Amino acid sequence: MTQRTTTPAHAKQTNDKLVLEETIALSDDDLEVWATLVSGFDTNKNLVVRFDYYRDYDAGDSGYSLIAKVNKEEAYQMSSVLHAPLTRLPSVLREEFAEESNSLSLAPSEVECLFKKVLDFILDCGVHYKLEKTA
Repeated sequence: MTQRTTTPAHAKQTNDKLVLEETIALSDDDLEVWATLVSGFDTNKNLVVRFDYYRDYDAGDSGYSLIAKVNKEEAYQMSSVLHAPLTRLPSVLREEFAEESNSLSLAPSEVECLFKKVLDFILDCGVHYKLEKTA
């Protein structure tokens, strides 16, 4: 099976578009509740890992996003630890968790669990992140 690499068209769009965005995991968007996990860089060159949780799209409830930001200096440090170019960090995260996110039938809770594993991976690289929740 191949993993979908784009967010479904009816997904809410956050104000921050990510550069070099990579999809790490998606749940089944045919369900009333679904989730996505992506990484990339914001306009300030911070590494961003974003978990989007969607509920009942037809009723207009757009869910929420959890956004972890690693500032650009610490992202550079992370790239050194991982022996990868800074611009490849989103790809490195996707590849690191590819086996766990390989299924097209992930439940939203599994995507959320994977988000937490990505955050632990970031901490294991010796860098910190700032976590934000948006509605």
